[in-house]
Amino acid sequence: MIVDFLFFASPVAYFIAKKEPIFQNLGIFSNGFKTDFIKFIQLLGAILVISIAISLIVTFFGFNDLGKVGDVVLKLRETSPLLLIYLLVARVIAEEVFFRGFLLKRIGLIPSTLLFGIAHISYGSVAEIIGALILGAVLAKAFEKNGNLIPNIFAHMFYNLIFVAFMLV
Repeated sequence: MIVDFLFFASPVAYFIAKKEPIFQNLGIFSNGFKTDFIKFIQLLGAILVISIAISLIVTFFGFNDLGKVGDVVLKLRETSPLLLIYLLVARVIAEEVFFRGFLLKRIGLIPSTLLFGIAHISYGSVAEIIGALILGAVLAKAFEKNGNLIPNIFAHMFYNLIFVAFMLV
């Protein structure tokens, strides 16, 4: 939770210090419900298809260790379901704000995506890191194209929710 606070506080403090608008600079605004919804659906579809392809490739090459992620999710469900919900909502928003809304514009697509991948190392899964790198790059490109984090936030949130639901079934 401290990490999430820093993911939010760092960009906010930066824009306050520069006396610049916070939400607009982070890409947190709406282009209208219909536009945002269409971009969200397109982005969610893209990352789901890419994720399935990644899973098939890592399975084909024999290093699909995503069970480690499943173990973490199951443990969270058993020990702290509220923390699991928190991670599915607040953590996703924090990641999008920090890695895409803030870092991407300042250090570029590759460094911000690499840092996003490294942020997923705690699962202990090589496949998770590869997936975070590739899907992080897709989310970064979408943000570069749209300049709006709203579709990213919802696509990332629903993506995580879908895969957590599959792990819990």
